[in-house]
Amino acid sequence: MFQTSILGASALVLTLAVALASSPQEKQQAPEAKPAQLEYPTFKPFVQARMFKFLVGDPTKLDFKAKLDELLVMAEIQKQAKEAGEKYAEPKEGPNALLTSELDSDLRAAMPLIPAAMIKLEPLWKTDAWSAEQLAGAKDAAAFLAKMPDGPKLAFVEGKPAENHEELAKLVRWFRSAVAKPEMYAAMIATVDDGPYVGLAYEAKEPLEAIQTQKLGKDIELRLCKVDRPKEPFVLQVVSKDKLLWSRVVSGGPDESVVEVQLRSKPGQLDEYGWKVFLSVKWSQGSESAYLYLDPEGRMLFYFMTW
Repeated sequence: MFQTSILGASALVLTLAVALASSPQEKQQAPEAKPAQLEYPTFKPFVQARMFKFLVGDPTKLDFKAKLDELLVMAEIQKQAKEAGEKYAEPKEGPNALLTSELDSDLRAAMPLIPAAMIKLEPLWKTDAWSAEQLAGAKDAAAFLAKMPDGPKLAFVEGKPAENHEELAKLVRWFRSAVAKPEMYAAMIATVDDGPYVGLAYEAKEPLEAIQTQKLGKDIELRLCKVDRPKEPFVLQVVSKDKLLWSRVVSGGPDESVVEVQLRSKPGQLDEYGWKVFLSVKWSQGSESAYLYLDPEGRMLFYFMTW
């Protein structure tokens, strides 16, 4: 009898245990993965551009309306000078090596002010206590950014730190999506150089014999090759982990006049943006410098050539 009672009690305990284990209220839920923390970007490619100080100045002291008017005047002067020169120049024929973009000259002139606006707003990212001067500066930058292609519409309000920080987070997300587009990234770089170019296609299934190479990090190699082409015989390739990623002819097309290319000093790493490679070129504008921008995986973005 006692043994039967024990067996019955054991069965009851086992039944309860199974019931509790299967109860929805008692199931342990796996902790939800926390979203990656949004970080404010860095601005190395932009502040290192050789014309940044001249064209943009000190972002912390920037009057965006005045600076925009100044840049638009400069853009109009450049446009008129180019049009006047083209009247007397021979028509340029041949394939186009330029990065296609729908940005007009006025809009492109304004684009280097985008990183400047981000730099001006950066101190507000880590503080809730904004001074009246900081709030006014934030509103000034927001008014400028709203004029950019698909620019964010930001509303900064006195005494609302949480809402203001969310507006900054919206700005950071917009900036990262914008700079991920090569034509936008290139336009944000303060320069008066020719370009941006992306070169011309070159069919190759394997790495070519290189006349110069440079390492980009541990696994990426940039290769400069000379090939048999009637014009512009220099080809850039990137090999990553023994796999050829791409091949492009260094070209100034439609003015196909690049007759010499050399890799110069050690490439510069541009934080999360990738790499900047320094070249020398001989082309229609003379023996000049060129700057090649690659993403972190070594993919070509664009290059500029000086004149």
